[in-house]
Amino acid sequence: MKNVKIAFSMSVDHAPETNLAATGKIVSRQLVFSDSEGNVYRFDLNPPRLGIIKTGNVVTRLELREGSQTQGTVLTSGTTFRLDVRCGRLTFADASIEAEYDLVDGNTVLSHHEMSLRWDSDDKKERNSLHGRFETTVND
Repeated sequence: MKNVKIAFSMSVDHAPETNLAATGKIVSRQLVFSDSEGNVYRFDLNPPRLGIIKTGNVVTRLELREGSQTQGTVLTSGTTFRLDVRCGRLTFADASIEAEYDLVDGNTVLSHHEMSLRWDSDDKKERNSLHGRFETTVND
C-alpha cells in the first residue's frame, strides 16, 4: 500500500456537496481515503468501469460505465434501496477521473452528480505504474 494525495469533489444537483483533500492509500486497484466525518471512500479503478463504495452511516455502492445504466444500492437505517445509475460521462486520464451521472428510480431522476477525483502518489514508481493504466479517455 502506498500513500497518495487525493483531491475529491462532488456536486449534487449542481450544488457543491463534498470538497476535500486527503491522504489515502492505493490498495490493489483501489484508491481508499476517508473524510472528516468518518466516511470511507473506495474507488475501484478498472477502466472502462468505475466502482464506488462509500461507507459510514449510509453505505452506497455504485458502478459507473459511460453511456450505460447500471444498478447501485444505498443502505441507510437498516433499509436497502436499489437505484439505477445512468452515467453520461466517465473520463479516465493520467491521475484523474471525472464523472457525471444520475441516480434514477424508474423513469424519475432522483439526483444528478458531478464528480472529480485526482491523485498523486508520494512514490514515483507506484504513481507511474497506476497512472500508466489511465492514458486514454473512455468513449463508447
